[in-house]
Amino acid sequence: MSKKQQGKGAIIKKMSVDEVKEVISTSTHIDSDPRELYKKLGERIPEIREEGETPDENDELLIKRAVYIDNFDNSSMLVETVGQNYRPFITNFVNTLIDEYECVTPSEKALTQIAASAYVRMIMASKKLNDAHYYEYLSHERNGYLASLSKEVDRASRQFVHTVQTLKQLKSPPLKINVKTKAAYIAQNQQLIDNRGKTDETIKH
Repeated sequence: MSKKQQGKGAIIKKMSVDEVKEVISTSTHIDSDPRELYKKLGERIPEIREEGETPDENDELLIKRAVYIDNFDNSSMLVETVGQNYRPFITNFVNTLIDEYECVTPSEKALTQIAASAYVRMIMASKKLNDAHYYEYLSHERNGYLASLSKEVDRASRQFVHTVQTLKQLKSPPLKINVKTKAAYIAQNQQLIDNRGKTDETIKH
């Protein structure tokens, strides 16, 4: 009698949710999992070096995906959003912002990339707007194009300013107030809190 036949009359214990999660996590992998990507490259790179092969298209795709993982450190995805001439600048600008605001967390580094992207878009749109002014003829389409570029310059400029302000707020230390007198003046908000005439119990609340 086979095991399958023997098990027909047996009571099969159902698995708990945690047990199912454990099986799934240990026996399967997702193509987007960085660990699996590094595992594949860890097997493939030594083979390429040992045999002196040239990486094929699949190898290059894996390497490119691996480079993308560290986008917050190398701006690999960001540089592909701009032309070749702007790529060294935008990478350097991101690194400069990271140093200026001492960015450490992913959210802080993401803001530096958003700010750099907005600034470069403003520069690119401004250049196109300047070049378009050399044409002497006027038309409905050309006027619409100029208006679109003007809006893009304004939009990108505002996004840059807003992103930098957000980054400054994240890096600013929280305001702490310890009221020891009957009246306190908060310079940041220009607000006068007058506690004169109130009991200590009221001040505590």
